[in-house]
Amino acid sequence: MNLSEIAVRLGCSLVGDGSVQIKRVSGLENALPGDLTFLSNTKYKRLLESTKASAIILANDAPDVSIPSLRTTNPYLAFAQSIDIFYTPPRLAVGIHASSFISKSAKIGKESTIGPFCFIDDDVKIGDRAIIHPHVTIYKGADIGDDFTCYSNVAIREFTQIGNRVVLQNGVVVGADGFGFAKDAQNRYQKITQSGRVVIG
Repeated sequence: MNLSEIAVRLGCSLVGDGSVQIKRVSGLENALPGDLTFLSNTKYKRLLESTKASAIILANDAPDVSIPSLRTTNPYLAFAQSIDIFYTPPRLAVGIHASSFISKSAKIGKESTIGPFCFIDDDVKIGDRAIIHPHVTIYKGADIGDDFTCYSNVAIREFTQIGNRVVLQNGVVVGADGFGFAKDAQNRYQKITQSGRVVIG
């Protein structure tokens, strides 16, 4: 991709040759030809002399450098945004893996993916384009919106409500039992039933 195109997409000012081809992004010290790098902390400016990057993202008031640069008020943010230009996360094939159990009363939206060894209980609703990785358990009555992604070993407890575009990372438990006890006159503890539900927007 031309550096000039990247400049437009990031909203940066271009200084130098905009026809330079960029293939990926990388940190200043490890960058190679074809890489776009950045400098946001001046304590690393010594690395400017040795970097092999083809272009760099710099602050508007940074000194001139020998390679083309993209100038911005926030180099770190621009670098974070540049990663999204080049990185496409892997996507599982649409469909339900044969090893997963889906209750007959569950409703799964269109273009959704459910990986191996998942359990989806009664009355669960999952919106369109969900991506559910292996070993996920979704308990009875959970209601989940569109474009939902959850990674392996997630557990979503009963009657949890989750909105659109939510991402749950590996091992997340939503709606787990809380820790609450009430003491009676004999100093015995009565567990407080967690009767509510978790709602994530």
